Amino acid sequence: MCKQSAIIFLSSFSGLTSSAHADFFHDSSLSLMLQNYFFESEYRNEKTTTRPQQSKKEEWAQGATLNFNSGYTEGKVGVGLDVSAMLGAKLYSNAETCGTGLLPTSTATLAGEPSYAHNSKDGYARLGGTAKMKYENNILKYGILQPVNLPVLFPNTARLFPQTFPGGSFESTQLQDVNFRMGRIDRVMQRDSSNYTDLGIDTGYTHYKQSRPSDAFSYVGLD
Repeated sequence: MCKQSAIIFLSSFSGLTSSAHADFFHDSSLSLMLQNYFFESEYRNEKTTTRPQQSKKEEWAQGATLNFNSGYTEGKVGVGLDVSAMLGAKLYSNAETCGTGLLPTSTATLAGEPSYAHNSKDGYARLGGTAKMKYENNILKYGILQPVNLPVLFPNTARLFPQTFPGGSFESTQLQDVNFRMGRIDRVMQRDSSNYTDLGIDTGYTHYKQSRPSDAFSYVGLD
């Protein structure tokens, strides 16, 4: 029997920075989002000496996300910059109930504890930037991507922070009623990590017998 519950408290602040010199500042925005996230998942597995199984995952964490999104500079070709900073802190975690995806966990084996027991880190931080360039109705981006409108690539946003992908993307609506998109990413930062890893298939629920890493993921599409 499996029981899952999640409680999320969100608060946000957003402001607009104005300047008469360039649209880079006039169209920029700054936002701060605070998340207080408690996650519990009960598996109710029977734990025996010969077969230690994790019966419950339970953690509580506080997160803060600061986003700066600039406009584009004036001229035929406009350039801009997006910056995102994230900070997560542990409020509660236990070695036998860790692994919810809210906090990074150490890989060290704990003496006298079951094999699934690990300590969660007290906190972690993430910082990323994306350079962007615009010419008429064509936008080129390079850096940290969080795509939201792609049918083949979407970050998992079901925890404190979303997955992020380093790479480049190009989107054009230059032609009427046509949306052309293409891009390439080469790594992924998981939602409970501060480090980038190779792309691969999640084997956590044994849908696949093993995971094979990939050097990159490329896409191209036309709507």
